[in-house]
Amino acid sequence: MAVLGLSPKWYKDPAYRSRVVREPRAVLREFGTELPDDVEVRVGDSSAEVRYMVLPECPGGSEALNTEELTGLITRDSMIGVTRL
Repeated sequence: MAVLGLSPKWYKDPAYRSRVVREPRAVLREFGTELPDDVEVRVGDSSAEVRYMVLPECPGGSEALNTEELTGLITRDSMIGVTRL
């Protein structure tokens, strides 16, 4: 997690973690991210303290971008999965 720094305390909270599994779209909505019904949301654990939401999607119009240009699209919020690129 060197890129993002330490996780906020609420991110590891058991209530938050279980809610992400039960209602991931509602959690994303609270961060300002509204997803169309055809976007699949997957939630997975990598350890007892880390849970990920995976929204596999390539940013529209990015097919011809090089690595440097793609890197410029990445934000903190996109890395933690609460906004779309």
